Amino acid sequence: MHEYAIKVVLSALAVAFFGAIGLAALRLAPPLPRRAARADAVGPTAQDAGVPVPPDTRQLFATDTSAGRQWLYESRLSEEGVTRFYMQEMPRHGWRWDEAFEAARRARTPEQSVLAFKTQQAICIIGIEPSSTLSTAVTVLVVNRAQREGGTL
Repeated sequence: MHEYAIKVVLSALAVAFFGAIGLAALRLAPPLPRRAARADAVGPTAQDAGVPVPPDTRQLFATDTSAGRQWLYESRLSEEGVTRFYMQEMPRHGWRWDEAFEAARRARTPEQSVLAFKTQQAICIIGIEPSSTLSTAVTVLVVNRAQREGGTL
């Protein structure tokens, strides 16, 4: 039950961040370059935490706090393309699909595009939503299990 409550809090945190910062940052950002081969970095990237970044994606924001690490990206891929990318690539990088998180998310808000993966060391929540710039906003949140269990969230 404790783990379920933490997952709900992490989901709410990720979704709140998308609404508050995600779309505003995308509206202010210049358009993507024509052929970005990898994520353009603004500070540390999600790749530094072992999370792959889709092709044709640009990093807009990065933060590292006691609660975890967070990145905001803009991708030329569709929502479906970004979802497919993470479902294929996360297992290749050592992440397991979190089925319990998915069941809880569908029960609450079936229309949200939020993915959750885990390793023994961390939990990764990925939010995917359309942006007003004809691209897809991708928010990645990684929380180390030691931080989560220590009560810093």
